[in-house]
Amino acid sequence: MSDGTASPSGRIVQTKSLSLERTLGFACDRVWVFMLFYSIVPYLMSADIRSSLYMNMFVSLSSATIMLIFIGIVARRDEVMRQNHLIIILAAAAMTVGTIVGFFINLSDTVGILALGGCALATGLGSAALFVCWLELFSDVERESIIELTLGVLLAFAIGLVLNATPSIFADIVVAAMPAVSGVLLWHSSRTVEHPVDNILPGQVPKHISLLLLKGTIGVVSFGLIAGFFDVFTGYRSFEVADEYGIFLFIGGMVMMACVLAICVKPRHDNLSWVYRIAIFVFCAGCLSTLFLRDRSSFAGYLIFAGYLAFSVVLFAACVKLNKTFGLGITKLLALSYAAVYGGEVVGELLANAIGANPAQDMLPLITLISVLWLFFVHLFFFNDFFHIAPAQPNAEQTAQKTEIHRHRSPSSKRVCAIIAKRYGLTPREGEVLPMLIQGRTISRIEETLFISQGTVSTHIRHIYKKTGAENRQALIDLAEKIANEE
Repeated sequence: MSDGTASPSGRIVQTKSLSLERTLGFACDRVWVFMLFYSIVPYLMSADIRSSLYMNMFVSLSSATIMLIFIGIVARRDEVMRQNHLIIILAAAAMTVGTIVGFFINLSDTVGILALGGCALATGLGSAALFVCWLELFSDVERESIIELTLGVLLAFAIGLVLNATPSIFADIVVAAMPAVSGVLLWHSSRTVEHPVDNILPGQVPKHISLLLLKGTIGVVSFGLIAGFFDVFTGYRSFEVADEYGIFLFIGGMVMMACVLAICVKPRHDNLSWVYRIAIFVFCAGCLSTLFLRDRSSFAGYLIFAGYLAFSVVLFAACVKLNKTFGLGITKLLALSYAAVYGGEVVGELLANAIGANPAQDMLPLITLISVLWLFFVHLFFFNDFFHIAPAQPNAEQTAQKTEIHRHRSPSSKRVCAIIAKRYGLTPREGEVLPMLIQGRTISRIEETLFISQGTVSTHIRHIYKKTGAENRQALIDLAEKIANEE
C-alpha cells in the first residue's frame, strides 16, 4: 500500500512503492475496452461481426463523448467523482449489463439494431464515468501515476492476448466481469488516496491561459479526428483477417506502452516530451504507410493505434500539469480533454464512412498529406506549448495577501479547528484528526502521526462527518472556511 505526505503545494506526494491494486484495477477497465472495441471475440455469436463491432464502437464512443462533456460542465473545481460510490456502482453496472446483453444480439432486424444501440449507449456512458474516476485517482498519486497507468495498459494488453487465445465463452465471461472488478478495486483504492486541496489563488492564473487551452483543444480534436478517420479506413480491409487484426493491435499497443514505460521509469523533466514526440512520429508513420500498403493497410492501423495510446498518456499528463500549475479543476480538465479527442474521433469516423471503403485514387494521398502536415503544424505551434508552461510569479501584493490569509484564515488552523470541535461536540481525539483531515492527509498518514490503526482513523473521520453534517471532505473544508471568514 502506498503512503503519502503533503507537498508544499498542498497536494499528496506518494513516497512508497507502486500500488498493485491500482494497476490491476485500471488494467481490468482497459481489458474491457480493448476486448469490446478492438477484438472480434465478443461478437462471434453475431451473424455480422464487422457491423456489430463498428456499431458498438461508434455508438459507445459517441455516448462517452456526451457523458464526458456533461461531466466537464457540472464538475466543481475541488470535487472528484471517485469519492461518490454511487457513480462507481452505476457506471460498472451499466458496462456489465450492456456487455452481457450485447453478446446475444444479432443485427438481423430492426429490434436487434435498436437493442445493440441501447447496449452501446449504456456501456459508453458507464465507461466514460469509470474512466474519469480512474484518472482522478492517478492524478492524486502524482509521482507514480504515469508508471501505474502505463503498467495497467500494458497488463491489459497481455490479458487481452490470452483471452483471444481462449474459448470465446470463457473470454466473454471474463470481459463481462471486468467492470465490476475494476469498480471494486477503484472504490478500495480511493479510500487510501485522499484528494488534496489546491492552495493556488485564482489571481495567479496567467491571462493567456484561455488561449493556451484553446490551442490545446484544437490540437487534441485534430489528433482524434485523424485517428478516427484512419481507424475506419484501415479497418475496412482488416476483416478479411479478423482473427489477426485484434491480436496485432494488442501487440502493437504492448510494444508502445513498453517504450513509454522505459522512458518514464527513470524520472527526468523531459520524459513526457519524448513520449509525445514518439507518439507523433509513430502516428504520422501509420498515416503515411496507408499510401504504400494498399490491401494490407490494416498494418497501418497498428501504428496509428500505438501512436494514439502514447498520445493518451501525454494528454493525461498535460491535464495534471495544468491542475498543479494553475489550480484548474482536475475532473473538468480530464473530462473535457478526453471529450475533445473522442469527439474528434467520432467526426473522423463519420467522414471516413461518408467517403467509403474505396476512395478515389487521388483522394487518399491528398487526405493523408493534409493530415500529416496539419499534425506537424499542431505539434509545432499548438500542443507543444504544454511542455513549457510555468506558473506566473505572484507579485508582492498577492504574496502578502496569501500569507495573511493562511495565517489568520487557514481552515486547518488550530483556532478554526478548536471552534469546530467545540461547536459540534467533537471528542479530543476527533479534534486531533480534524486538522489533518482538512489538510488532505491520507488515512495512512494520520495513522502514523497519531499512532492509531486505520480502522480507528476511519471511525473518527466518519464521526466527524456525522457530527458536522458534512457529506465529504470538501464539505468539511467549506465549513471550516466559512467559520474562518466569520471570525
